[in-house]
Amino acid sequence: MIASNYLDKLVLLGAIFLLILLQYPIAPSDPLQYLELAVSPSSSAFFIDRLTLISLIKVFSSIVSVEYAAYYLSVITTLISVFVSYKLVANKANGSLIGLLVALLFNYVAMSNMGYGYPTQVGFCLQLSVFYFIFFRKYTFLNTLICTFLLIALLFSKIQFIPSGLLMFSIFLYQMYRENKTVELFTAIILSSVIYLSLVSFVLDGNLLNLAKSYFSGELSKQYAGRKAGGIPPFYIFLFEPAFIMATIGIVGVIRSSFDKKYKVLALVAVVDLMFLFSIYVITGRGGPVIFNYFYSYYFIGSVLFYMVYLKDINLNYSRLTLVLFVVVVLLSSLLYPLGFSYLSLGKYLVYKVWFVLLGLAFLCVCVLRDKVKAYSALLFLMLFLGPGISSIFEFNFKRTLSLSYMAALERIDGEAEYCFTDSEDKFINRYINSSFLLTNDTESKNDYFCGIEDNRKPLTVLRSSIRGFYVKGM
Repeated sequence: MIASNYLDKLVLLGAIFLLILLQYPIAPSDPLQYLELAVSPSSSAFFIDRLTLISLIKVFSSIVSVEYAAYYLSVITTLISVFVSYKLVANKANGSLIGLLVALLFNYVAMSNMGYGYPTQVGFCLQLSVFYFIFFRKYTFLNTLICTFLLIALLFSKIQFIPSGLLMFSIFLYQMYRENKTVELFTAIILSSVIYLSLVSFVLDGNLLNLAKSYFSGELSKQYAGRKAGGIPPFYIFLFEPAFIMATIGIVGVIRSSFDKKYKVLALVAVVDLMFLFSIYVITGRGGPVIFNYFYSYYFIGSVLFYMVYLKDINLNYSRLTLVLFVVVVLLSSLLYPLGFSYLSLGKYLVYKVWFVLLGLAFLCVCVLRDKVKAYSALLFLMLFLGPGISSIFEFNFKRTLSLSYMAALERIDGEAEYCFTDSEDKFINRYINSSFLLTNDTESKNDYFCGIEDNRKPLTVLRSSIRGFYVKGM
Protein backbone atom coordinates (compact mmCIF):
# COMPACT_ATOMS: atom_id res chain seq x y z
CA MET A 1 0.00 0.00 0.00
CA ILE A 2 2.83 2.39 0.90
CA ALA A 3 4.64 1.58 -2.36
CA SER A 4 1.41 2.16 -4.30
CA ASN A 5 0.87 5.58 -2.70
CA TYR A 6 4.49 6.50 -3.43
CA LEU A 7 4.07 5.45 -7.06
CA ASP A 8 0.83 7.44 -7.36
CA LYS A 9 2.57 10.59 -6.14
CA LEU A 10 5.48 9.96 -8.51
CA VAL A 11 3.06 9.62 -11.43
CA LEU A 12 1.29 12.85 -10.50
CA LEU A 13 4.57 14.78 -10.20
CA GLY A 14 5.71 13.33 -13.53
CA ALA A 15 2.45 14.42 -15.19
CA ILE A 16 2.87 17.96 -13.84
CA PHE A 17 6.47 18.11 -15.06
CA LEU A 18 5.43 16.85 -18.51
CA LEU A 19 2.71 19.49 -18.79
CA ILE A 20 5.12 22.26 -17.81
CA LEU A 21 7.54 20.98 -20.42
CA LEU A 22 4.86 20.99 -23.13
CA GLN A 23 3.45 24.45 -22.40
CA TYR A 24 2.22 26.50 -25.34
CA PRO A 25 0.85 30.05 -25.74
CA ILE A 26 -2.78 31.11 -26.10
CA ALA A 27 -4.52 29.41 -29.00
CA PRO A 28 -5.59 31.62 -31.94
CA SER A 29 -9.24 30.67 -31.47
CA ASP A 30 -11.94 31.08 -28.80
CA PRO A 31 -9.42 31.14 -25.91
CA LEU A 32 -7.84 34.23 -27.44
CA GLN A 33 -11.21 35.95 -27.36
CA TYR A 34 -11.56 35.17 -23.64
CA LEU A 35 -8.05 36.48 -23.02
CA GLU A 36 -8.93 39.69 -24.84
CA LEU A 37 -12.02 40.09 -22.65
CA ALA A 38 -9.97 39.43 -19.52
CA VAL A 39 -7.25 41.95 -20.42
CA SER A 40 -9.76 44.53 -21.73
CA PRO A 41 -12.98 43.88 -19.75
CA SER A 42 -14.65 47.00 -21.15
CA SER A 43 -15.07 45.22 -24.47
CA SER A 44 -18.55 45.52 -25.96
CA ALA A 45 -18.83 41.79 -26.67
CA PHE A 46 -18.78 40.18 -23.23
CA PHE A 47 -19.96 36.76 -22.07
CA ILE A 48 -21.61 36.94 -18.66
CA ASP A 49 -22.05 33.17 -18.65
CA ARG A 50 -18.23 32.88 -18.91
CA LEU A 51 -17.67 35.33 -16.07
CA THR A 52 -15.79 32.82 -13.92
CA LEU A 53 -13.46 31.79 -16.75
CA ILE A 54 -12.65 35.35 -17.81
CA SER A 55 -11.99 36.43 -14.22
CA LEU A 56 -9.66 33.47 -13.63
CA ILE A 57 -7.77 34.19 -16.85
CA LYS A 58 -7.30 37.77 -15.65
CA VAL A 59 -5.92 36.48 -12.33
CA PHE A 60 -3.56 34.01 -14.03
CA SER A 61 -2.37 36.66 -16.49
CA SER A 62 -1.09 38.65 -13.52
CA ILE A 63 0.83 35.62 -12.20
CA VAL A 64 2.32 34.16 -15.40
CA SER A 65 3.03 35.62 -18.81
CA VAL A 66 -0.20 36.72 -20.43
CA GLU A 67 0.34 34.39 -23.41
CA TYR A 68 0.37 31.34 -21.10
CA ALA A 69 -2.46 32.31 -18.72
CA ALA A 70 -5.11 30.15 -20.41
CA TYR A 71 -2.73 27.19 -20.68
CA TYR A 72 -1.88 27.05 -16.98
CA LEU A 73 -5.48 27.70 -15.96
CA SER A 74 -6.65 24.78 -18.10
CA VAL A 75 -3.91 22.46 -16.86
CA ILE A 76 -4.53 23.25 -13.19
CA THR A 77 -8.31 22.84 -13.45
CA THR A 78 -7.88 19.53 -15.29
CA LEU A 79 -5.45 18.24 -12.64
CA ILE A 80 -7.91 19.28 -9.92
CA SER A 81 -10.65 17.38 -11.77
CA VAL A 82 -8.41 14.29 -11.88
CA PHE A 83 -7.64 14.63 -8.16
CA VAL A 84 -11.32 15.04 -7.20
CA SER A 85 -12.21 12.06 -9.41
CA TYR A 86 -9.64 10.00 -7.57
CA LYS A 87 -11.13 11.08 -4.23
CA LEU A 88 -14.56 10.00 -5.48
CA VAL A 89 -13.52 6.50 -6.53
CA ALA A 90 -10.52 5.68 -4.29
CA ASN A 91 -12.43 4.38 -1.27
CA LYS A 92 -15.33 2.72 -3.06
CA ALA A 93 -13.48 1.18 -5.99
CA ASN A 94 -10.09 0.67 -4.29
CA GLY A 95 -8.73 2.36 -7.36
CA SER A 96 -5.21 3.48 -8.10
CA LEU A 97 -4.32 6.89 -9.46
CA ILE A 98 -2.42 5.22 -12.29
CA GLY A 99 -5.44 3.18 -13.35
CA LEU A 100 -7.76 6.19 -13.24
CA LEU A 101 -5.23 8.34 -15.09
CA VAL A 102 -4.98 5.77 -17.87
CA ALA A 103 -8.78 5.68 -18.18
CA LEU A 104 -8.75 9.46 -18.54
CA LEU A 105 -5.96 9.30 -21.13
CA PHE A 106 -8.48 7.44 -23.28
CA ASN A 107 -10.81 10.44 -22.89
CA TYR A 108 -9.41 12.47 -25.75
CA VAL A 109 -11.86 15.36 -25.28
CA ALA A 110 -10.27 16.10 -21.90
CA MET A 111 -6.67 15.24 -22.69
CA SER A 112 -6.39 16.90 -26.09
CA ASN A 113 -7.77 20.16 -24.66
CA MET A 114 -5.50 20.01 -21.61
CA GLY A 115 -4.04 23.47 -22.17
CA TYR A 116 -6.45 24.98 -24.67
CA GLY A 117 -8.47 27.32 -22.45
CA TYR A 118 -12.10 26.33 -22.95
CA PRO A 119 -14.82 27.33 -20.42
CA THR A 120 -15.88 23.68 -20.15
CA GLN A 121 -12.67 22.76 -18.32
CA VAL A 122 -13.22 25.32 -15.56
CA GLY A 123 -16.95 24.59 -15.48
CA PHE A 124 -16.48 20.87 -15.11
CA CYS A 125 -13.87 21.30 -12.38
CA LEU A 126 -16.40 23.37 -10.42
CA GLN A 127 -19.21 20.91 -11.21
CA LEU A 128 -17.24 17.93 -9.90
CA SER A 129 -16.06 19.88 -6.86
CA VAL A 130 -19.63 20.87 -5.97
CA PHE A 131 -20.69 17.23 -6.25
CA TYR A 132 -17.80 16.22 -3.96
CA PHE A 133 -18.75 18.74 -1.28
CA ILE A 134 -22.42 17.74 -1.38
CA PHE A 135 -21.92 13.97 -1.16
CA PHE A 136 -18.50 13.43 0.43
CA ARG A 137 -18.03 16.20 2.99
CA LYS A 138 -19.66 16.89 6.34
CA TYR A 139 -22.22 19.69 6.44
CA THR A 140 -20.24 22.17 8.50
CA PHE A 141 -20.86 25.85 7.84
CA LEU A 142 -17.41 26.27 6.27
CA ASN A 143 -17.99 23.37 3.86
CA THR A 144 -21.46 24.72 3.07
CA LEU A 145 -20.00 28.15 2.34
CA ILE A 146 -17.32 26.67 0.06
CA CYS A 147 -19.90 24.53 -1.72
CA THR A 148 -22.30 27.41 -2.37
CA PHE A 149 -19.44 29.62 -3.56
CA LEU A 150 -18.34 26.94 -6.04
CA LEU A 151 -21.96 26.47 -7.11
CA ILE A 152 -22.39 30.17 -7.89
CA ALA A 153 -19.09 30.17 -9.79
CA LEU A 154 -20.39 27.14 -11.72
CA LEU A 155 -23.61 28.92 -12.74
CA PHE A 156 -21.45 31.67 -14.26
CA SER A 157 -19.11 29.25 -16.04
CA LYS A 158 -21.21 28.42 -19.10
CA ILE A 159 -24.92 28.18 -19.86
CA GLN A 160 -24.74 24.42 -20.36
CA PHE A 161 -23.89 23.85 -16.67
CA ILE A 162 -26.96 25.63 -15.31
CA PRO A 163 -29.39 22.62 -15.37
CA SER A 164 -26.95 20.23 -13.67
CA GLY A 165 -26.02 22.99 -11.22
CA LEU A 166 -29.67 23.50 -10.29
CA LEU A 167 -30.11 19.73 -10.00
CA MET A 168 -27.26 19.47 -7.49
CA PHE A 169 -28.54 22.53 -5.63
CA SER A 170 -32.00 20.93 -5.32
CA ILE A 171 -30.44 17.79 -3.85
CA PHE A 172 -28.31 19.90 -1.53
CA LEU A 173 -31.34 21.90 -0.40
CA TYR A 174 -33.29 18.71 0.33
CA GLN A 175 -30.44 17.20 2.33
CA MET A 176 -29.92 20.42 4.30
CA TYR A 177 -33.66 20.53 4.97
CA ARG A 178 -33.50 17.01 6.41
CA GLU A 179 -30.57 18.13 8.58
CA ASN A 180 -32.57 21.18 9.77
CA LYS A 181 -29.91 23.46 8.29
CA THR A 182 -31.98 25.39 5.74
CA VAL A 183 -31.27 28.76 7.37
CA GLU A 184 -27.57 27.95 7.43
CA LEU A 185 -27.68 27.08 3.71
CA PHE A 186 -29.38 30.31 2.63
CA THR A 187 -27.04 32.34 4.84
CA ALA A 188 -24.12 30.68 3.07
CA ILE A 189 -25.71 31.40 -0.32
CA ILE A 190 -26.09 35.11 0.43
CA LEU A 191 -22.59 35.40 1.86
CA SER A 192 -20.91 33.45 -0.94
CA SER A 193 -22.84 35.47 -3.58
CA VAL A 194 -21.56 38.71 -2.11
CA ILE A 195 -18.01 37.33 -1.96
CA TYR A 196 -18.14 36.02 -5.55
CA LEU A 197 -19.54 39.22 -7.07
CA SER A 198 -17.13 41.37 -5.06
CA LEU A 199 -14.12 39.35 -6.19
CA VAL A 200 -15.21 39.33 -9.83
CA SER A 201 -15.94 43.04 -9.80
CA PHE A 202 -12.52 43.72 -8.28
CA VAL A 203 -10.72 41.52 -10.81
CA LEU A 204 -12.55 43.11 -13.75
CA ASP A 205 -11.90 46.67 -12.53
CA GLY A 206 -15.43 47.33 -11.30
CA ASN A 207 -17.03 47.11 -14.75
CA LEU A 208 -19.43 44.29 -13.88
CA LEU A 209 -22.66 46.30 -14.23
CA ASN A 210 -21.67 47.80 -17.57
CA LEU A 211 -20.55 44.40 -18.83
CA ALA A 212 -23.89 42.89 -17.85
CA LYS A 213 -25.76 45.65 -19.72
CA SER A 214 -23.61 45.04 -22.78
CA TYR A 215 -24.31 41.32 -22.65
CA PHE A 216 -28.09 41.58 -22.41
CA SER A 217 -28.28 44.34 -25.00
CA GLY A 218 -26.89 42.25 -27.84
CA GLU A 219 -24.41 39.50 -27.06
CA LEU A 220 -27.03 37.16 -25.61
CA SER A 221 -28.97 37.10 -28.88
CA LYS A 222 -25.74 36.35 -30.78
CA GLN A 223 -25.07 33.43 -28.46
CA TYR A 224 -28.57 32.11 -29.04
CA ALA A 225 -28.11 32.24 -32.81
CA GLY A 226 -24.70 30.54 -32.70
CA ARG A 227 -23.30 29.73 -36.15
CA LYS A 228 -26.70 30.23 -37.82
CA ALA A 229 -25.96 27.20 -39.98
CA GLY A 230 -29.44 25.77 -39.49
CA GLY A 231 -30.53 22.23 -38.75
CA ILE A 232 -29.02 19.71 -36.33
CA PRO A 233 -25.32 18.72 -36.23
CA PRO A 234 -24.49 15.11 -37.21
CA PHE A 235 -24.69 13.76 -33.67
CA TYR A 236 -24.90 10.20 -35.03
CA ILE A 237 -21.10 10.18 -35.22
CA PHE A 238 -21.05 9.67 -31.45
CA LEU A 239 -22.36 6.14 -32.05
CA PHE A 240 -19.07 5.21 -33.73
CA GLU A 241 -16.67 7.10 -31.46
CA PRO A 242 -14.85 4.80 -29.00
CA ALA A 243 -14.42 7.35 -26.19
CA PHE A 244 -18.13 8.28 -26.30
CA ILE A 245 -19.11 4.61 -26.29
CA MET A 246 -16.77 4.08 -23.33
CA ALA A 247 -18.35 7.00 -21.45
CA THR A 248 -21.89 5.81 -22.19
CA ILE A 249 -21.13 2.24 -21.11
CA GLY A 250 -19.62 3.61 -17.89
CA ILE A 251 -22.67 5.75 -17.12
CA VAL A 252 -25.16 2.97 -17.92
CA GLY A 253 -23.02 0.47 -15.99
CA VAL A 254 -23.12 2.57 -12.81
CA ILE A 255 -26.87 3.22 -13.12
CA ARG A 256 -27.49 -0.53 -13.38
CA SER A 257 -24.94 -1.46 -10.71
CA SER A 258 -25.24 -1.81 -6.95
CA PHE A 259 -23.01 1.19 -6.30
CA ASP A 260 -24.12 3.78 -3.78
CA LYS A 261 -26.82 6.17 -5.02
CA LYS A 262 -24.43 9.12 -5.01
CA TYR A 263 -22.57 7.58 -7.96
CA LYS A 264 -25.87 7.17 -9.75
CA VAL A 265 -26.50 10.88 -9.15
CA LEU A 266 -23.13 11.63 -10.75
CA ALA A 267 -24.19 9.59 -13.78
CA LEU A 268 -27.47 11.55 -13.82
CA VAL A 269 -25.52 14.83 -13.83
CA ALA A 270 -23.72 13.70 -16.99
CA VAL A 271 -27.00 12.68 -18.63
CA VAL A 272 -28.61 16.03 -17.75
CA ASP A 273 -25.68 17.87 -19.34
CA LEU A 274 -25.98 15.72 -22.47
CA MET A 275 -29.75 16.15 -22.84
CA PHE A 276 -29.57 19.90 -22.26
CA LEU A 277 -26.91 20.28 -24.95
CA PHE A 278 -29.04 18.33 -27.41
CA SER A 279 -32.07 20.47 -26.53
CA ILE A 280 -30.10 23.69 -27.15
CA TYR A 281 -29.41 22.60 -30.73
CA VAL A 282 -33.01 21.48 -31.25
CA ILE A 283 -34.53 24.69 -29.87
CA THR A 284 -32.14 27.19 -31.48
CA GLY A 285 -31.59 25.29 -34.75
CA ARG A 286 -28.08 26.75 -34.86
CA GLY A 287 -26.61 23.71 -36.68
CA GLY A 288 -22.95 23.53 -37.56
CA PRO A 289 -20.44 20.74 -36.77
CA VAL A 290 -20.34 18.63 -33.62
CA ILE A 291 -18.20 20.54 -31.11
CA PHE A 292 -16.77 17.82 -28.91
CA ASN A 293 -15.54 20.00 -26.07
CA TYR A 294 -19.16 20.98 -25.32
CA PHE A 295 -19.60 17.37 -24.16
CA TYR A 296 -16.57 17.56 -21.86
CA SER A 297 -18.45 16.68 -18.65
CA TYR A 298 -20.21 13.68 -20.23
CA TYR A 299 -16.92 12.29 -21.50
CA PHE A 300 -15.04 12.92 -18.25
CA ILE A 301 -17.69 11.57 -15.88
CA GLY A 302 -18.32 8.60 -18.17
CA SER A 303 -14.60 7.78 -18.25
CA VAL A 304 -14.38 7.85 -14.45
CA LEU A 305 -17.45 5.63 -14.10
CA PHE A 306 -16.18 3.26 -16.80
CA TYR A 307 -13.00 2.89 -14.77
CA MET A 308 -15.03 2.13 -11.62
CA VAL A 309 -17.12 -0.58 -13.30
CA TYR A 310 -14.79 -2.19 -15.84
CA LEU A 311 -11.14 -1.18 -15.39
CA LYS A 312 -10.40 -1.05 -11.66
CA ASP A 313 -9.80 -4.82 -11.44
CA ILE A 314 -7.72 -5.09 -14.61
CA ASN A 315 -4.09 -6.07 -14.14
CA LEU A 316 -2.19 -2.93 -13.15
CA ASN A 317 0.59 -3.90 -15.56
CA TYR A 318 -1.74 -2.96 -18.45
CA SER A 319 -2.15 0.48 -16.93
CA ARG A 320 1.56 0.99 -16.39
CA LEU A 321 2.46 -0.18 -19.89
CA THR A 322 -0.23 2.04 -21.43
CA LEU A 323 0.95 5.04 -19.41
CA VAL A 324 4.56 4.54 -20.49
CA LEU A 325 3.57 4.14 -24.17
CA PHE A 326 1.35 7.23 -23.96
CA VAL A 327 4.10 9.40 -22.46
CA VAL A 328 6.66 8.19 -25.02
CA VAL A 329 4.33 8.95 -27.95
CA VAL A 330 3.46 12.37 -26.51
CA LEU A 331 7.11 13.32 -26.06
CA LEU A 332 8.24 12.06 -29.46
CA SER A 333 5.40 13.68 -31.37
CA SER A 334 5.70 16.94 -29.40
CA LEU A 335 9.40 17.27 -30.19
CA LEU A 336 8.39 17.09 -33.86
CA TYR A 337 5.59 19.59 -33.38
CA PRO A 338 5.12 20.60 -37.05
CA LEU A 339 3.90 17.04 -37.42
CA GLY A 340 0.67 18.21 -35.86
CA PHE A 341 -0.33 19.90 -39.09
CA SER A 342 -0.32 16.59 -40.93
CA TYR A 343 -3.46 15.86 -38.90
CA LEU A 344 -5.31 18.26 -41.19
CA SER A 345 -4.29 16.53 -44.40
CA LEU A 346 -5.86 13.08 -43.93
CA GLY A 347 -8.23 13.44 -46.86
CA LYS A 348 -10.42 15.90 -44.93
CA TYR A 349 -10.37 13.50 -41.98
CA LEU A 350 -11.71 10.63 -44.15
CA VAL A 351 -9.03 8.15 -43.08
CA TYR A 352 -9.38 9.33 -39.49
CA LYS A 353 -13.17 8.91 -39.53
CA VAL A 354 -13.09 5.42 -41.07
CA TRP A 355 -10.44 4.36 -38.57
CA PHE A 356 -12.53 5.64 -35.67
CA VAL A 357 -15.74 4.00 -36.92
CA LEU A 358 -14.04 0.61 -37.23
CA LEU A 359 -12.43 0.90 -33.81
CA GLY A 360 -15.70 2.09 -32.29
CA LEU A 361 -17.61 -0.88 -33.67
CA ALA A 362 -14.87 -3.28 -32.57
CA PHE A 363 -14.81 -1.76 -29.09
CA LEU A 364 -18.58 -2.09 -28.79
CA CYS A 365 -18.42 -5.75 -29.90
CA VAL A 366 -15.74 -6.55 -27.31
CA CYS A 367 -17.79 -4.90 -24.55
CA VAL A 368 -20.92 -6.82 -25.55
CA LEU A 369 -19.02 -10.14 -25.77
CA ARG A 370 -16.73 -9.57 -22.76
CA ASP A 371 -18.16 -12.60 -20.94
CA LYS A 372 -17.18 -14.83 -23.87
CA VAL A 373 -13.78 -13.33 -24.74
CA LYS A 374 -11.04 -14.32 -22.30
CA ALA A 375 -8.61 -11.60 -23.32
CA TYR A 376 -11.23 -8.84 -23.46
CA SER A 377 -9.39 -6.59 -20.98
CA ALA A 378 -6.22 -6.58 -23.09
CA LEU A 379 -8.29 -5.96 -26.25
CA LEU A 380 -10.13 -3.09 -24.58
CA PHE A 381 -6.86 -1.41 -23.62
CA LEU A 382 -5.40 -1.95 -27.08
CA MET A 383 -8.40 -0.46 -28.90
CA LEU A 384 -8.71 2.42 -26.48
CA PHE A 385 -5.04 3.24 -26.91
CA LEU A 386 -5.22 2.99 -30.72
CA GLY A 387 -8.48 4.96 -30.79
CA PRO A 388 -9.12 7.83 -28.38
CA GLY A 389 -5.64 7.50 -26.83
CA ILE A 390 -3.70 8.17 -30.03
CA SER A 391 -6.38 10.64 -31.11
CA SER A 392 -5.85 12.70 -27.96
CA ILE A 393 -2.15 12.93 -28.82
CA PHE A 394 -2.97 14.01 -32.38
CA GLU A 395 -5.40 16.67 -31.15
CA PHE A 396 -3.10 17.92 -28.41
CA ASN A 397 -0.18 18.28 -30.79
CA PHE A 398 -2.29 19.92 -33.47
CA LYS A 399 -3.46 22.60 -31.02
CA ARG A 400 0.03 22.99 -29.62
CA THR A 401 1.59 23.21 -33.10
CA LEU A 402 -0.91 25.81 -34.22
CA SER A 403 -0.17 28.02 -31.21
CA LEU A 404 3.59 27.58 -31.52
CA SER A 405 3.49 28.47 -35.22
CA TYR A 406 1.87 31.81 -34.42
CA MET A 407 4.37 32.44 -31.65
CA ALA A 408 7.26 31.69 -34.02
CA ALA A 409 5.83 34.17 -36.50
CA LEU A 410 5.48 36.83 -33.79
CA GLU A 411 9.04 36.39 -32.62
CA ARG A 412 10.23 36.84 -36.21
CA ILE A 413 8.27 40.04 -36.89
CA ASP A 414 8.26 41.56 -33.41
CA GLY A 415 9.52 45.12 -33.67
CA GLU A 416 9.13 45.28 -37.45
CA ALA A 417 6.54 47.59 -38.96
CA GLU A 418 6.08 45.98 -42.36
CA TYR A 419 5.92 42.27 -43.11
CA CYS A 420 3.41 40.39 -45.22
CA PHE A 421 1.13 37.42 -44.82
CA THR A 422 -1.46 36.20 -47.30
CA ASP A 423 -4.74 38.00 -47.82
CA SER A 424 -6.68 34.76 -47.98
CA GLU A 425 -9.68 34.51 -45.63
CA ASP A 426 -9.41 30.72 -45.52
CA LYS A 427 -8.16 29.92 -42.01
CA PHE A 428 -6.89 26.49 -43.05
CA ILE A 429 -4.72 28.02 -45.78
CA ASN A 430 -3.26 30.39 -43.24
CA ARG A 431 -2.51 27.52 -40.90
CA TYR A 432 -0.60 25.72 -43.62
CA ILE A 433 1.30 28.91 -44.41
CA ASN A 434 2.39 29.19 -40.80
CA SER A 435 3.43 25.54 -40.68
CA SER A 436 5.52 25.97 -43.82
CA PHE A 437 7.04 29.07 -42.25
CA LEU A 438 8.28 26.90 -39.40
CA LEU A 439 9.84 24.37 -41.75
CA THR A 440 11.60 26.67 -44.21
CA ASN A 441 15.22 27.75 -43.88
CA ASP A 442 14.98 30.41 -46.58
CA THR A 443 14.66 33.63 -44.59
CA GLU A 444 14.02 35.70 -47.72
CA SER A 445 10.83 33.75 -48.53
CA LYS A 446 9.39 34.46 -45.10
CA ASN A 447 8.69 38.03 -46.14
CA ASP A 448 5.93 36.76 -48.40
CA TYR A 449 3.84 35.49 -45.52
CA PHE A 450 3.10 38.65 -43.52
CA CYS A 451 1.74 42.17 -43.99
CA GLY A 452 0.02 45.02 -42.21
CA ILE A 453 1.54 44.75 -38.76
CA GLU A 454 0.94 48.02 -36.91
CA ASP A 455 3.75 49.42 -34.82
CA ASN A 456 1.65 51.27 -32.24
CA ARG A 457 0.70 48.18 -30.27
CA LYS A 458 -1.06 47.78 -26.92
CA PRO A 459 0.03 45.13 -24.41
CA LEU A 460 -2.35 42.77 -26.21
CA THR A 461 -3.79 43.64 -29.62
CA VAL A 462 -6.15 41.25 -31.34
CA LEU A 463 -6.10 41.59 -35.12
CA ARG A 464 -9.39 40.44 -36.67
CA SER A 465 -7.84 40.17 -40.12
CA SER A 466 -7.26 37.38 -42.59
CA ILE A 467 -5.87 35.18 -39.81
CA ARG A 468 -8.63 35.06 -37.20
CA GLY A 469 -7.28 35.57 -33.71
CA PHE A 470 -3.72 36.51 -34.65
CA TYR A 471 -2.30 38.29 -31.64
CA VAL A 472 0.71 40.57 -31.26
CA LYS A 473 2.88 40.96 -28.18
CA GLY A 474 3.55 44.46 -26.89
CA MET A 475 6.93 46.09 -27.17
